[in-house]
Amino acid sequence: MLDTRQLQALDAIARHGSVAKAARALGWSQPTVDHHLGNLDRAVGAPLTVRDTRGTRLTHAGELMAERAAEILALSDSALRDTRDLARLGRTRLTLGLFPTAAARLLPSIVRSAEQLGFEVEPTLEESPDLIQRINRRALDAAIIYAVDGYPLSLGPRALRIPLYEDELLLAVPTDHWAAGLSVVRAQDLVPLAQEKWALGTKEGDPMDQVVMDVFSDAGLQLNVSTLRTDDLPSLLGLVGAGLAVGLIPLLAQHMANDDVALVPFDNARFARHLELVAPWAPGHTGHAAKRLEAAVRGAIAEVED
Repeated sequence: MLDTRQLQALDAIARHGSVAKAARALGWSQPTVDHHLGNLDRAVGAPLTVRDTRGTRLTHAGELMAERAAEILALSDSALRDTRDLARLGRTRLTLGLFPTAAARLLPSIVRSAEQLGFEVEPTLEESPDLIQRINRRALDAAIIYAVDGYPLSLGPRALRIPLYEDELLLAVPTDHWAAGLSVVRAQDLVPLAQEKWALGTKEGDPMDQVVMDVFSDAGLQLNVSTLRTDDLPSLLGLVGAGLAVGLIPLLAQHMANDDVALVPFDNARFARHLELVAPWAPGHTGHAAKRLEAAVRGAIAEVED
């Protein structure tokens, strides 16, 4: 039977890279850290760490055990927190990550739905790639992220993925732009659009940016990327309204556009992203936390669609 102190010691080594730093982080003595690491080595039957002049590093077996240790420790903390909340408050508090656009549009309805279902939501607001890393570390009960077909996510292989909503991507141009008069952007419109200054996001490899670059590239066109880059959609709409750039705006955020901006759909199905509720692996098809959060999120999406 594993002792959680052994897992804490290995997790601290993985995070801090030396016994001395791990001991300080845990508030233990160095001999105590060594003791628990030694017991874990014996339980596994193989060394999990190797020491050299630069500190302490994990062996391949240690990397696997550290990954599992982080999951077990996070699940242990979550179990203790949730059960304490239920005993003290009569309800649980579940942590939900959202990217900013989803938070702006959905969070008020999610909180109301959660209250009706008998639990509280503790939100974390970050961009999708950062939320995915939190899910992989089991630092959240669930997160609403977006995915684009053809661009794989860096989710762990055992993460739960629950499809929620297809969010169309729209071309945002100034209202006096020639494309503002189009009912839909077609293939022949890509040639002049490639010459416009496109404002993309700040994170390299963002699938929303990647899909627009790849669509133009597949048509033999090179996108003219502006030096003005932002992940903030109101700022992007400001750039577009001022005539400084064009860009992509998701349908979920169309309410943010003012009278200076026209939004035009594409006839290419690749211009869409998919909202998903993702959660760390849990026993059964869907974990308890994910099921409760899914109910609240679907209630919020139903309000938006109405």
